[in-house]
Amino acid sequence: MYKRKEKENQSPMSDEKLKKKNNSKSAPDDTSTAINTSILSNEAMNENGTPKKNERRFMVCHEILDTEENYLRILKVLIEVFKKPLEIRIKHSERNSRDVERDLLSLKELNTLFMKITPIINAHAYIQEALQRSISNWNNNNLIGKIWADFALDLERVYPPYINSYDDILRTLDYCEFNKPKFHEFLKQAEASPECQKNSIRDLFIRPVQRIPSVLLLLQELFKRTEKNNPDHHWLKLAIEQLKGVLEKTNESRKKTDDLQQFMEICQDIEDLPDHIISSHRQFIQSIDMVVIGAGGILQKYKGKKIGLFLFNDLIEIAKSRFCTSELDSTLGTSGGLNTSFNSGSSGTLPRQKSLSFLRRGASWKKERRRYKHIDHYRFANFRSVEFEREHEVFIVKIRDQKADELCFFQPTNGFTLDMGVDFFENLVQLIVSSSTRDIAVEEVNVGRIHSQSENRPEEVESIVKALRIASELSRTGTIRRRNSLRRSISNIALGAGWPHIKRTGSLKKSNLGDISES
Repeated sequence: MYKRKEKENQSPMSDEKLKKKNNSKSAPDDTSTAINTSILSNEAMNENGTPKKNERRFMVCHEILDTEENYLRILKVLIEVFKKPLEIRIKHSERNSRDVERDLLSLKELNTLFMKITPIINAHAYIQEALQRSISNWNNNNLIGKIWADFALDLERVYPPYINSYDDILRTLDYCEFNKPKFHEFLKQAEASPECQKNSIRDLFIRPVQRIPSVLLLLQELFKRTEKNNPDHHWLKLAIEQLKGVLEKTNESRKKTDDLQQFMEICQDIEDLPDHIISSHRQFIQSIDMVVIGAGGILQKYKGKKIGLFLFNDLIEIAKSRFCTSELDSTLGTSGGLNTSFNSGSSGTLPRQKSLSFLRRGASWKKERRRYKHIDHYRFANFRSVEFEREHEVFIVKIRDQKADELCFFQPTNGFTLDMGVDFFENLVQLIVSSSTRDIAVEEVNVGRIHSQSENRPEEVESIVKALRIASELSRTGTIRRRNSLRRSISNIALGAGWPHIKRTGSLKKSNLGDISES
């Protein structure tokens, strides 16, 4: 079911998996990090030609340069081996543009795949050049940290667009490779080229996601190897702080993108959702499925039915549930984040390029029936109190509905538990408290406490006791007995002009109609 992705999903720029050396077999260039003594200045060498005691600092600096050169080569492979040849093929086939778009690529698809690469190349080309100058004219006091600190703003500018579009890149790649035979053939040939060194295009696309955390690890290692009296000590500390800031802002941008897509996917699953609820400023928090044990107001007719409660940052959407969770693929749990982006292409996800205006037009992304149907929504001010009774797993929620306070009784269903429900309503009351001056909390009650309040609120206690009894029946039988809405209490019915009044005895059979002329 829907649950907002937070701590359980690794950050898209997480460095947890990046502690391996960049000279793994997946790297197109397996540059050795051994010291090239030919580039050492005389000042950095002792009499017998070996590095001085600060050689460990130099080794880390040299590794930073090596990995930077390797990274630039990887990015240039994407442009030289993949993008440019595709551009040439598309340009030479303009007369048959429809065939090209069908079998190879459209210009839009080409831009989706490669447009965000060039700005990253430009930024790192300057960094690589500055590192090369510093290492070629090595002095232990060279300011490696200053190089990264000076270019931190450039990195902050070029990385968020790529990270935000990374899932789109993979989706486009998967779609085109599967549906466009000439593109599939091109990929096979390009990936077999010596420049790729047995790496797939997906191996190359992931490198920008990994680069900043990798640099951060190297700078932290260099910081450890740098004495406090070294002028680079200050710059390294500053560079580390600034690169962490780049990560934070990139992740924040990524999270906003994921939250928007997550919100759109939820809107996709609710039929007849009002236009005014679909807003990019609205934030999804959590959702849960409940059975309506009993209720007044608009929920009264949904007794015994399953509903979905969707908690947003300013309201709760209530929708009729059409499927149990066993029939659902957890759309939110498998979309958006880079940890699952290699499993992209699922028909259950809504491409990010679909706009909110597309949602508002009521477009149908799926031919099948949507999972929920809109009932109504409540603002936080409508919620008066929230209680729960653990033995029967019932939530007792007082809601202001149609100018009266109505008691509504819910029980978790479709695999949701009481504790999940408590968590849901605690998030609700926390939002209520933070956005108003009201004092409201989720309170646990028991049967004894409920009966003790019978004098103060007899009608409410009677309703609560009845709801607990129904919940017990539901737990035992799996169903709630509902009164037939088509009562057989009509004694006579007129069938129209010229027809006799007929006694209602049980059913309208021809034998009950007496002598009626059918002419």
